[in-house]
Amino acid sequence: MASGTRDGDSAHLRVKARRAAWRACILAFGWWALLEDDVGGIAFGVVVVLAATIVSLRLCPARAPLTHVRVAATSRLVWHFLVGSIRGGWDVALLALSPRVPVAPAVVSYTTDLAPGPEQQLFTSLINLMPGSLTVEVRDRELRIHVLVDDGELEGELRALERRVARAIWAHTPAGSETHA
Repeated sequence: MASGTRDGDSAHLRVKARRAAWRACILAFGWWALLEDDVGGIAFGVVVVLAATIVSLRLCPARAPLTHVRVAATSRLVWHFLVGSIRGGWDVALLALSPRVPVAPAVVSYTTDLAPGPEQQLFTSLINLMPGSLTVEVRDRELRIHVLVDDGELEGELRALERRVARAIWAHTPAGSETHA
């Protein structure tokens, strides 16, 4: 029994070490990119990368990865995002250049079915990247979103985006939710 516990502990330590090594590699690559061929910063960079890795692991402990990523659904999400960004950018340009188009900024509330965590963070990040919208507050499942124009179509667009995010990463949503359908 004791050796089984030790094996489990050592496996857990190996996983943690692997995650720390990945973070250190990513941070080291970032430092290397900042150096721009200046080898004088390498020694200092080792210290900075180690410190940043330790701080990163303390502030944001490694969690289990997103449940599942579905390639086809992710491709559709990317396509939807690109088309929506172009359409939204065009709409914002029209708002900025046309004196006849009314700009009526508003803050709207939206309740998401996505549980707080990586899935919800992806969803709110995509909202923020869409022209004319910005998530200004997140409390559990309640989002407050600033928009340039509240045309009544926002909730339907957010529901569609939320479903696409949930399908792409096979998100766990509350029982009875139609997100996987």
